[in-house]
Amino acid sequence: MGNRIGSIDIFRGLCIFIMFLSHLGIWWLSTEGYTFLSNWIWLPIARPIAKGSGFILISGVSVALSYSKKVLNHQDKFNEETRVWRNNSFIRAIILFIIAILINLMITSFDKTAKIFDWWILITLSISLFFAWPIMRLSLKFRIVLGISWLIFNFTIQNILMNYSHLSSMLDFLKDFFYPSDAGQNSILPYFSFFIFGTVLGSLLARINFEKKANVKDFIKNFTTPLILSAIAAMIFGILFQYPNFQIANTTSFIIFALGLDTLILVGLITIEKNSRRDFNSKKNPLFYYS
Repeated sequence: MGNRIGSIDIFRGLCIFIMFLSHLGIWWLSTEGYTFLSNWIWLPIARPIAKGSGFILISGVSVALSYSKKVLNHQDKFNEETRVWRNNSFIRAIILFIIAILINLMITSFDKTAKIFDWWILITLSISLFFAWPIMRLSLKFRIVLGISWLIFNFTIQNILMNYSHLSSMLDFLKDFFYPSDAGQNSILPYFSFFIFGTVLGSLLARINFEKKANVKDFIKNFTTPLILSAIAAMIFGILFQYPNFQIANTTSFIIFALGLDTLILVGLITIEKNSRRDFNSKKNPLFYYS
């Protein structure tokens, strides 16, 4: 892979832009307009993109691209490049985790009813980065299996905690911790799969030469087609599995649907960039500044 992939920045900017609109739309629109926007755009389409899922997916993509670019000898864990990447990854995770805790402490100082884990997104990202090194040492196929297994694991744990949390205070705490009632939270158990599959997508991207336009057919055959079909299949499965739970944030149906939708959009952007003469890294693109 050659230069920076601009479509990744565009997707990240899109996530931030949608989140920006969702927070400020209530001030800009009438009650009827906001209700329409919420029911027909935010809940079915925008929330699966901007509700932390897109950020975590892109984080996995970025980790894999960085690993593929900087770690030339993947097998030798004592190689200097490997050790530097591993150490930097852990340092970033620790710094982000400290920032996450400090922000949550600040929230609790203003809101006495808040909990130390009330703002999950940074905690989830930092924990994901802690696992970046061991995940990237796994093969591509094993990571796919791990991602699917994690979805099943999360579904199982969620059902156990939801059905049996009343039996003990510990189970009730775990339910509140991993599956908070606030639909805006992005706890580690439901959203870790986005990071895992993000590393898969990033590793596939690392094999692509974006400066070479002659291999477009191979690119569409080996990258675009299988990923788009997989994304559509995930969306359909997410919709049908425990329908209509795909519209309820943090359910397994929602996670699978969002994973498919995010992948579909990102792969679509990457495919357009690969086959376009337009500069996706241009600073004239407004989404560049949101990223």
